[in-house]
Amino acid sequence: MNKNCEICSNECCGVDGQHGSCCSIEDRDYIIGKIDDAEDFLLRLESRFGRKIKHEEIFIDYKEGKNTFPEKASWQKERHYPCMRLDLNHARKSCIFYNHVVKACSIYDIRPKTCEKFKCNFLIEMGEKEENASSFKSEDRETLLCSKSKDRIEALKLLKSE
Repeated sequence: MNKNCEICSNECCGVDGQHGSCCSIEDRDYIIGKIDDAEDFLLRLESRFGRKIKHEEIFIDYKEGKNTFPEKASWQKERHYPCMRLDLNHARKSCIFYNHVVKACSIYDIRPKTCEKFKCNFLIEMGEKEENASSFKSEDRETLLCSKSKDRIEALKLLKSE
């Protein structure tokens, strides 16, 4: 598991125990879309599962989405579709491919390009902090990268002040 997977599965957005917020809409005005490579993604899924897969099994289109979440502004914009189908029976309203037990995407290696390219603000900020930390000696850098997120920020401040 790479470092980002470890963070996303156990410390999503810097919160201990939180996982997969990018794969769940929860109570936010958030949509997992637009899936620009929908047709290619369906072909990858068909190859993986060895059967024909219908578009509506995997995606939510505009008409369905705007009616499902009329109170969410992002779901009212046609340009955000198709988006990933959600498990509406789960409290977090996660993507149908998100596995809450494993805390990871069940089709990670063939996920849509939208998911592959997505990077939350927390990971972007971490990347910037890591770039700033790259001038520190390697053992200090390793300590910085392996510590908990709150401690990570404090460690960076301490290392910069030395």
